[in-house]
Amino acid sequence: MTEDVQEPQMNESKSREEIGQFLKRMREEKGISLRTVAEETKIRVRYLKALEEGDYANLPGDVYARGFLRSYARFLGVELPRQQDPIPPKVSGEEPKQRTVIIKKRTRRYRLRPGLRVGLLFLLVAIVVVFSFSYLPFFRGPGEPGPGEMGGSNGEIAGEGELEGVPEEEQEEDGERPGRVILVQDTDRLGEYLVTEGPLTLRVRVENSPCWLRVIADGRTTEETLQPGAERDYTAEKELRLRAGNPGGLFLKVNGEELGPAGKPGIPKDIVFTLE
Repeated sequence: MTEDVQEPQMNESKSREEIGQFLKRMREEKGISLRTVAEETKIRVRYLKALEEGDYANLPGDVYARGFLRSYARFLGVELPRQQDPIPPKVSGEEPKQRTVIIKKRTRRYRLRPGLRVGLLFLLVAIVVVFSFSYLPFFRGPGEPGPGEMGGSNGEIAGEGELEGVPEEEQEEDGERPGRVILVQDTDRLGEYLVTEGPLTLRVRVENSPCWLRVIADGRTTEETLQPGAERDYTAEKELRLRAGNPGGLFLKVNGEELGPAGKPGIPKDIVFTLE
């Protein structure tokens, strides 16, 4: 049996500055530098400073800000309230900082629906046929066979069958589709993801070698050793936590999106999926 370690928790609703001061005080009490935190959590030092100063205007966005705040707090051993948005609203009277936003214009690529493309193909063939019968007699010399005399006794037009048999082109991807699973940080020992659409659905598949796995889905815990070829499905409304003993042979699929192997072979790893 494993014993649960009670983590410090902020039970009261705090302002952004108070949360930042609390995290900074916890870090300084532990004697940890911002550079060390950045190396362990993969969060840039300037973002960590912005969290400690309550300066959320200098963070890349609310989704990333929530992920950075949860990762920083978890690294310090602080548990944030699960029922509360970790990013509190601005204090009344606080003036928002002006940020310069550079908007890159994307060139949109348009694609035709399969049915429309087939219709245009037949229309093109019809135009070629009409043109050949209507205008080619004016350009052919005397004694040359007309369009109806080419290609055999049935009056078949060379190339018409080939045109009708041309396979449709494969559709191109219209840019990048919006991701529903966002990687917040990934180290040999810890992986954190934000999922923007719920509910959370996780499928695990074991390949090559057995893998011990513990899953906590909204507080419900299951634990087993999976053999190669085994698959399991898990669902949650808020959070999924995994502890894998051999993550190199454990393949993950979240909300239909393949994430590949969970980690490196033989190095135990924790993986957390949080629904925003």
